[in-house]
Amino acid sequence: MDMPNTNPLTVTLDALNSKFDLLNEKCIVNHSCYFGATNDNYTEFDKLDKSRVCGIKLFMGSSTGNMLVDKMNSLLKIFNGTDMLIAAHCEDQEIIKANIEIYKKKYKGTDDIPSMPTPVYVPFPPAMPLPSWPSVWQELPEHDCIFCMYLPPKN
Repeated sequence: MDMPNTNPLTVTLDALNSKFDLLNEKCIVNHSCYFGATNDNYTEFDKLDKSRVCGIKLFMGSSTGNMLVDKMNSLLKIFNGTDMLIAAHCEDQEIIKANIEIYKKKYKGTDDIPSMPTPVYVPFPPAMPLPSWPSVWQELPEHDCIFCMYLPPKN
């Protein structure tokens, strides 16, 4: 199950078909792809071949580059636009921005921030707000198949 946040992003039907062509040429095992949701591409969902596409991948934080879905109208259209599995990364954008600022100050610039493995539990700094995404989920319609890839700790 290939993820859409690779180079090139799999957020258009052309990119998806190109990726399938490459996988069909090189893979000797069964394979599938997630289709990446953006603020604008929910109109493509009904064109996806459900026998080939394993779900919609939704990034609610900018940790993935250019795949941030941060508009409530887009989220509503995504959840109302498909009956496919939606695999959601539930990062909180404000926490991501605040953490970037903390580390920019600590390491004197984005390029100086060291790469490090993600620990099992990352406590929120005391000055950080609690995640705001639960209020977003409360406004979304019910969907039969959602898989949250990441849930921030409650405390």
